[in-house]
Amino acid sequence: MATDLTAVSDEAHFWLNGYVNKQNCRIWSEANPQVYVETPLHPEKLTVWCALWAGGIIGLYFLKNDEGHNVTVNGDRYRAMITNFFIPELNNHDVQELWFQQDGATCHTARATIDLLKDTFGDRLISRFGPVNWPPRSCDLTPLDYFMWGYVKSLVYADKPQTLDHLEDNIRRVIIADIRPQMLEKVIENWTSRLDSIRASRGSPMPEIIFKIVVPARISSQSSRHCWRSPLPHASALIQRDFGCVVGVQQTKQLPNVAKVDLVWELGV
Repeated sequence: MATDLTAVSDEAHFWLNGYVNKQNCRIWSEANPQVYVETPLHPEKLTVWCALWAGGIIGLYFLKNDEGHNVTVNGDRYRAMITNFFIPELNNHDVQELWFQQDGATCHTARATIDLLKDTFGDRLISRFGPVNWPPRSCDLTPLDYFMWGYVKSLVYADKPQTLDHLEDNIRRVIIADIRPQMLEKVIENWTSRLDSIRASRGSPMPEIIFKIVVPARISSQSSRHCWRSPLPHASALIQRDFGCVVGVQQTKQLPNVAKVDLVWELGV
């Protein structure tokens, strides 16, 4: 499988009241601001499908009924999307020998759906019940999950859209204007390194890829020091592990069977 000739696919929900929670909200104030956020019980949403490969984004496809209302994904709707949208769009990209990856959701893996995809891709189908299996529950291996959907949502929600039409316009604008070829090149490069790492470790976690941890060659049985650099450019940490409780700048609650962690944050790194 060549990663630059593999289209990874998935759906995402975009809620009308959505936001990206990068960190728990904090309000610095001398007085209690008494701020609260109202959340509707059943907020409106859009369900969007796309496929990403080195040559660009195939999609977007919004899951709607004949009246234009958002609908859930089932086997019939997924096959209709593959037949009426994805395959014609794929032909427009003029690429040969493209592989196709999908996760193991039930709506993706019905017998009729797998047969349809096999007719299109042959042995180049990566899916549950397909010629090449895909690891279940592996969102850290799918660029749409670990990067693109979160990146798109951070831009889509920036101006707090108030209608579904506004929300859809934002999604289309971000995909067209902000997902550039140079970004896709970096995404595929990172994805390739993740796949190489998981193969080399025979399925073990990938801390050096995800958290950029530098693990020392020799680790004491009683304590160890790990240098950790955050993916964020402004923070890094030096972690001291001993037996005891979890501590940081402030003492936290006692946790059983957890090593003591001293965090030294270096701002401006």
